[in-house]
Amino acid sequence: MSYTVIARRYRPQTFDDVVGQEHITTTLKNAITEQKVSHAYLFFGSRGVGKTSMARILAKALNCVKGPTVNPCNKCEICRRIAEGTDADVIEMDAASNRGIDEIRSLRESVGYVPLRARYKVYIIDEAHQLTRESFNALLKTLEEPPPHVKFILATTELNKLPGTIISRCQRFNFHRLTSQNIFNRLQQVCQREKVKVEPGVLASVARMAFGSMRDAESMLDQLISYAGKQISESDLEVLMGIVQQNEIFVLLDSIHDGQLAGIVKVCHDIFVQGKSISLFLDQIISHLRYLILILAGTEQSELLADEVLQDRERYLEQAKKFNTAFLMAAIDQLVDTRQKMKDTSNARVLLELALFKITQMATGFSGDRASTESRPVIPLPAKQPVPPSRASKNNPTGENKAVSSKESNSKENTRPIKKEISASDLNSSAATKTTVEIKNLWPEILVQMKENSQRVYALIREGRLIKADEEEVLVGFGKKYSFHRNLLQDVKFRQVVEEYIEKVSGRKLALATTEIADEMLPEQPMNGSSENSQPTNQLNINSSPGRTNRGSDALSEMLQDPLIKKTLNEFEGRVVNLEE
Repeated sequence: MSYTVIARRYRPQTFDDVVGQEHITTTLKNAITEQKVSHAYLFFGSRGVGKTSMARILAKALNCVKGPTVNPCNKCEICRRIAEGTDADVIEMDAASNRGIDEIRSLRESVGYVPLRARYKVYIIDEAHQLTRESFNALLKTLEEPPPHVKFILATTELNKLPGTIISRCQRFNFHRLTSQNIFNRLQQVCQREKVKVEPGVLASVARMAFGSMRDAESMLDQLISYAGKQISESDLEVLMGIVQQNEIFVLLDSIHDGQLAGIVKVCHDIFVQGKSISLFLDQIISHLRYLILILAGTEQSELLADEVLQDRERYLEQAKKFNTAFLMAAIDQLVDTRQKMKDTSNARVLLELALFKITQMATGFSGDRASTESRPVIPLPAKQPVPPSRASKNNPTGENKAVSSKESNSKENTRPIKKEISASDLNSSAATKTTVEIKNLWPEILVQMKENSQRVYALIREGRLIKADEEEVLVGFGKKYSFHRNLLQDVKFRQVVEEYIEKVSGRKLALATTEIADEMLPEQPMNGSSENSQPTNQLNINSSPGRTNRGSDALSEMLQDPLIKKTLNEFEGRVVNLEE
């Protein structure tokens, strides 16, 4: 029994049947009407967008018994044979298997013969980029000045591999990728003709998975019909293609937003047990996040989003309100990196769970109404009532606390740290410990070494301000406008780099903690104390009596003339913070 697949049965037969390439059909129809048909055309674009179909339609339009015409009849023998690919005057050549010089020489010899029945001999060279350099050279003269009864149509998916001498001899047409909406509409027409009932979400998913290729979409639909018959549900698509239903992606993103790790683990478990492709699942999440970015970019009312998001549009709009662009971009970057790492491991499940956990961690930091579990501000609070030493918290070793009940205090310590914006008064009221002074003195050297060996982490930490340090951790403050930098530093891979350089320079194993400070408290220049347009930062900073000010200034001036001191300040981009007799 002979069966013709959907992609061939529903192949466009006229210019009006071609979907999504109106800029090309209009140009060709005008050229035929005005009798200005070129001798050579070059069709280029991704796979499955209609290049070969357009070439056959053009051949029919030129050779139809009623033509040349923009509406070939598709009933005469010439039209039917061209549609079947069996007409003697329309020669289709696959350059992938006929790429040698001998084939091109044979083509050149046949060009001189007049057509048997048609008006024109049409040579359609598919995958033209596969021809060898010698073949291209042999084709040049014939392509530039063919006999009047010959037309050439070259089709390729890789224009960059064609020599410029070939491209310049052709009229070029760029075939666009089809939008998801174009594919969706076409699949609906096919299902109506085939009398197949399909749930709306199925066609939407197939259209997205085709990535702009109509042929790929029709092949997937053909496979679904073979599997499920005349009734196709979303579960059939899930089983056959190994994809995850769109509803599960929405639920997963909601779990990430709410910090529900149990829900994330369940989704990963179901995917692993059902044997679905983890790489394909990551692609689905990345596409979903992209749609959310498009919405946040203000495209919710434009045709761009209408062409992409076919189902659950309102649900996308609602979920986009929960996130911001900074988080979504960081999440996509994390998933792309994870997908790349999966090529080198056999335990993809662990990488998937780890990636989703990291994204959840970022979500708690990027969201304005929740504090990150990695941010642990060390802020001395004014004491209003004494607290026994046994109840003093790790971040408040002096035992000072606000007037809150012990139950409320324990609750806050066991859940997440208090997110408090540090003000200028808070900073000035905090006493500088010996460790703080030591770390501040060493901070320029820490940054210099980080800048030389880890530019990416240096670019993050330099936008903050060193607040204080104790025996356990170093606290760096970031203004609201640098919240992106702060939240990235909460990632363990970035935080560990900073902690390694702190230990390397100071000899102390201290943890890095970040907090939010008022923007006006940020230094006018980065924490390394250097600026191309500013004065040197080797200034005196002494809390001394008025009687000592002049002596200190004179001593500073004398000290700064020392060549060794000058060289040290320039090398380490440092400044003088104290001067003692």
